[in-house]
Amino acid sequence: MVKKIFLRLCMMIMFIGLVIVIYASDREGIDFENEKCLAAVELSEDEQIDRWIVNKNLNDVAIIIEEKKWGLISEITTYFVYHNGNRSEAYDKVYGLTFSPDGKQLAYTAEIDGKCYVVCGKEKSEAYDIVYELTFSPDGRQLAYIAVTDDKYYVVCEKEKSKAYDEVWDLTFSPDGRQLAYAAKIDGKWYVVCGKEKSEPYDFAGYPTFSPDGKQLAYIAEIDGKCYVVCGKEKSEPYDFAGYSTFSPDGKQLAYIAKVGVKWYIVCGKEKSAAYDGVGYFTFSPDGKKLAYIAVTDDKYYVVCGKEKSAAYDEVGYFTFSPDGKKLAYIAVTDDKYYVVCGKEKSKAYDKVCWIEFSPDGKQLAYVTREGNEFWKRIMKVE
Repeated sequence: MVKKIFLRLCMMIMFIGLVIVIYASDREGIDFENEKCLAAVELSEDEQIDRWIVNKNLNDVAIIIEEKKWGLISEITTYFVYHNGNRSEAYDKVYGLTFSPDGKQLAYTAEIDGKCYVVCGKEKSEAYDIVYELTFSPDGRQLAYIAVTDDKYYVVCEKEKSKAYDEVWDLTFSPDGRQLAYAAKIDGKWYVVCGKEKSEPYDFAGYPTFSPDGKQLAYIAEIDGKCYVVCGKEKSEPYDFAGYSTFSPDGKQLAYIAKVGVKWYIVCGKEKSAAYDGVGYFTFSPDGKKLAYIAVTDDKYYVVCGKEKSAAYDEVGYFTFSPDGKKLAYIAVTDDKYYVVCGKEKSKAYDKVCWIEFSPDGKQLAYVTREGNEFWKRIMKVE
């Protein structure tokens, strides 16, 4: 992709990096059923398992098998995809293994003699020079991807191919899977395309976000070095940077991150938060009445929920709302000790807290701690 897109992605990574993702790094447990799937694969002496992807819905795995054999003058490497007891044909390369959300379909990109194909089930696409962004619709019924042929970019969705563009990126389905939006470049200008509709031209555009009912589409646009958040006919004030927008569950509010000068803000509707040195992960409560986010000031981390701000911490990790949206729990770090905080309650100190989750009724908070080399599952009663 172009340099400008790369810079935008880097900036997105920078502010997301403010959050310490404790949750992802140490969540305990290995699925033994998946180990059985790996062990069940019969390999020859020339083969080894190269990569695999877990299908969480059906509790199985798709595996890429690498085979190396010597030909007449050199070593020849080929790849196969193994899934549900079936082995694919041989490919020169395989990448982008992707399961549909319901786990019923597996798609990937295969390379043969320098050409790329998208394989989904028993179907194989036409040949392209490059293929990327394999994206299933939320219901798993449609597969979309970006294909490049002769330096022209196309969006392919269920065998239908778009017009040719100079560049394309950021494929996004609506929650109901009926609409597909993306950013496309035409004659030096960027547009957001959704079905047969096309936005006005911008210097740069991307990050399309649908409301839960699919009736609204928001995106980021750049004009003369300033960023705007566009939703329908409304355009925000100019910012030096804007990104990661999301709608409330009821679709009535749009929140996003914005930067003016050296200060960062969370904007929700027409309200802008206080200025911070940095902001990180944010989310709405399930009922859409509260917005919580992580803020950084003077190298101290805070969790802000509505008008309430937590105590200062050295770091803040994963946080989550209770199912009814009335309680917020998060992982906090002070002096290299980890705590679970929920409302006014705070756990004792641990070497590490790896994961937190509310019970369905919201009356208990489960979490996993690490003390030395031992992991413990614990329960906090929530008033």
